[in-house]
Amino acid sequence: MSTLWKDINSYTKGQKRALLLIWGIIITIIIYGQVQKRYFSRSATMPILDTTLMQLITSDLNTVVDTVPLTYFNPNSDSKDQLISSGVPENIATKIVNLRSKGKKYNSPDDLRIIYGMTDSLFDELLPYIIIENRDFTKPKTIKQDKKIALTEKFDPNKTSFNKLLEIGMPEYIAKTIVNYVKSGGKFAKSEDLMTLYTIDTSTYLQIKPYVNIETIKEIKFEISKVELNTTTTSELSKSSGESFDVCGKIISYRNKLGGFLNREQIYEVDEIPDSSKTKILNHTWIDPIQVKKINVNQADYKTLIRHPYVSKDFANKLIRYRNFVKEIKNSNELVKNRVITKQEIARLTEYLEY
Repeated sequence: MSTLWKDINSYTKGQKRALLLIWGIIITIIIYGQVQKRYFSRSATMPILDTTLMQLITSDLNTVVDTVPLTYFNPNSDSKDQLISSGVPENIATKIVNLRSKGKKYNSPDDLRIIYGMTDSLFDELLPYIIIENRDFTKPKTIKQDKKIALTEKFDPNKTSFNKLLEIGMPEYIAKTIVNYVKSGGKFAKSEDLMTLYTIDTSTYLQIKPYVNIETIKEIKFEISKVELNTTTTSELSKSSGESFDVCGKIISYRNKLGGFLNREQIYEVDEIPDSSKTKILNHTWIDPIQVKKINVNQADYKTLIRHPYVSKDFANKLIRYRNFVKEIKNSNELVKNRVITKQEIARLTEYLEY
């Protein structure tokens, strides 16, 4: 021992530190082995580890189901991406599509139970959203019912809220399915459409059928005998009045020059058309003055001004000279006061001008 100690004393400081480190590691390993053997035997630790692992797995599965909002899906036609976007877990969506590619057809929601990984709890979550098309309604469905349904009043499945359905006695799982179907864009056109929901079997449907009251919008058919003269086309005017394209085309041309008709009498201002034709057209039209297009007095150029049937070349020239002088015209009274236009001329033109 004295020889060993002498040898150690002969070591350099670096060698001594290395030796101490090695001893420390050896001692730590020995102590750790004894503690593991005494306090952490497999029989004691494995149940704890197994329970923790299962909790983590269950938590992960629940997270997958809960984080994606569930919507209606068709296992016979939806793609993998569509299934996933509808809230179906990716592993289940993959298996649904794979089985389908091998010729599998899902004739009822229960067919999905055979899929590996489809737990009872997951199936119960997905069930209200499963849609199987082209079901034979002559064959009763056999969904187990817990109790008879006794509704207290009629309801419209397209409009009645979840809480109201519960209030009138609808079982919660059926109320949830109805509301979810409507929220996802579905619509019940007739009471039999409720049979497309797999939470409603034949027995359930027969119980709730007397209380289903779907509001229908009656189609109102009527013939439009008159057209609005300021927005109609030559073709529409001809079809409505029975007059020729030539006659109606002249009416429309004059209307466009005016900017629109303010009253019925203005149609008699159109040249080259018999009064009988004008009267006939008036009998098949109506006038909306709001549709009249106005001329902006402070912006219109000479060509735009003289295009209007009520604007003379003399007035157009005076207006432009006056506008260049004052820079901005306020109203019609200003034009009359400064003798740009007479009271008689402005009387029929004023509704076609804006400032």
